[in-house]
Amino acid sequence: MAIIASKYKAYFWVLLLASVFTVSCNSTKKATADNSKSQTEKFDQLQFDQFFLEGLKQKTLGNYDKAQAYFMRCNKMAPTQAAVLYELAQLDERSANYQGAYEKMEIALEQEPDQRWYLEYTAALAQYLSKYDVAADAYSKLIESYPDNPENYFQLANTYLYANKLKEAAAVYDQLEDKMGFQEDFATQKYKIYMQLDDTEKARAEVEKLREHNPEDVQYYGMLAKLYRQEGETEKAIEIYKKLLITRPNDPNIHLSLYEFYTEAGDTAQAFQSLTKAFESPDMNIDNKIGVLLNYYKATETDPTLKPQAYELLDAVIEAHPEDPKGYAMYGDFLFRDEKLEDARKMFYQSIEYDNSKYLVWNQLLYINSELQDVDAMITDSEEAMELFPNQPMVYLFNGLSHLQKEEYKEAAFALEQGQGLVVDNPAMQSQFLANLGDAYYNLGKYQQAWMNYERALKINPENDYVLNNYAYFLSLRKENLDLAQKMSYDVVRRNPSNATYLDTHAWVLFQMENYTSAKEYIEQALQVGGSGMGEILEHYGDILSKLNQTDLAIQQWQKAKTAGGVSKQIDQKIASGKYVE
Repeated sequence: MAIIASKYKAYFWVLLLASVFTVSCNSTKKATADNSKSQTEKFDQLQFDQFFLEGLKQKTLGNYDKAQAYFMRCNKMAPTQAAVLYELAQLDERSANYQGAYEKMEIALEQEPDQRWYLEYTAALAQYLSKYDVAADAYSKLIESYPDNPENYFQLANTYLYANKLKEAAAVYDQLEDKMGFQEDFATQKYKIYMQLDDTEKARAEVEKLREHNPEDVQYYGMLAKLYRQEGETEKAIEIYKKLLITRPNDPNIHLSLYEFYTEAGDTAQAFQSLTKAFESPDMNIDNKIGVLLNYYKATETDPTLKPQAYELLDAVIEAHPEDPKGYAMYGDFLFRDEKLEDARKMFYQSIEYDNSKYLVWNQLLYINSELQDVDAMITDSEEAMELFPNQPMVYLFNGLSHLQKEEYKEAAFALEQGQGLVVDNPAMQSQFLANLGDAYYNLGKYQQAWMNYERALKINPENDYVLNNYAYFLSLRKENLDLAQKMSYDVVRRNPSNATYLDTHAWVLFQMENYTSAKEYIEQALQVGGSGMGEILEHYGDILSKLNQTDLAIQQWQKAKTAGGVSKQIDQKIASGKYVE
């Protein structure tokens, strides 16, 4: 954190000249004080100046380590030389050594207590280090020397505020006002200070000045109302707002002020009523409304009783801003969070109708399509998103997955290949692309490309159970590399002993290896953990029983499988013949 550098950048050349001048003057004074110095000592002074100038040069070039080395040489030759200490302090600050910088400036100020740049720099360092008394003394000294520079007054006032010396801060603002005349910021700050000090008389005086200079500004009436409430005169406070509402009944700023007033007073019902009135006004900036709704979004996560209020405000936003996409998007976020997916989708579609340039809205929409398993909508929306956001890999993933679900493997592979090339520094997403590419290529009959993509996915995550399962299952269907398939499927069921799909895969790998007894053991486990309603698993059970010569039981399982659905084309032939058919 550079607390000083940017502020003093404009003074760089002045400081450079000042530093050189300081060093030169000190050298001259030293030479004048003792004309009997030896030639060696004069040579040392020359070397000091050379080191110092080279340090300034390296600093200008941005070579801070080299600059520090030269200044350290100077410091070794003259440990209390102020200009050198100033330069070293700035380098300390660059490396976040604020205490070291401050200590060096303390020594520098001992040598040159009135040097302006040293005072300002020391004051800023002291303020950052919470040495408020030191900072205040420095800024006070600067004000004495440079009474027309308002920056020092501001810094002194801030220092007093940080130190919680409120009266002293108010006095500095009074000085500023004497010099610069009435300023809204000064009066507002003094009002806040006097309210903290519970000095309602002085706070009222500041409010009256503000109202006098800008009688139309509602916030000043709110400040006066707050003052009345602090004095215990609540009715007077409310009366102020009532008078304002007579002439400006739809002014959202008045209703917002009332909302803040009632909130501070603990009257939540009246507060919400005022907030709703403000939300109903199209004159209230929608961004401010969205800010309030974001607070409601967080609050409703822990306090569901606030949800009716949130939805009432959302309705007010839509009514007041019927063509603004932000309101619909915010409404969609609430509905999505509350699992009202169809309604959320309608809101996101409405938002896109008015502004289709927001990727996050499209991402939410695509995710909802996925959750609703609306594959056709997913394809349509993802294709449009791909045109609008050609560099966003996620839209290609949604598109590829949709085509996979529709068994449109060529289109799936095309979208997934495009998307995976866009993934940067996201191994999890890259792995997901590769896994689905493996599925697409297998179903296209491009088996080597399928195996290659599965292998690439497993290099990213060797324990990706989805990839291991599919890779093993497809190898078993091809009767290829069954030892590898068995190892992969076993690792998966070991980690997921209650997953029917994974147990079925392992059973089928064992079946292809003609280990029918072990295959029966695993397929029966699959049936016990949810597989009894899945046609493919029931059919596999029948296949295994058939190989074990349990024909009647096999036919029963095949019949159950046909009823459940999702079976092979050979199911009727198996039932009729009582034999396994590939």
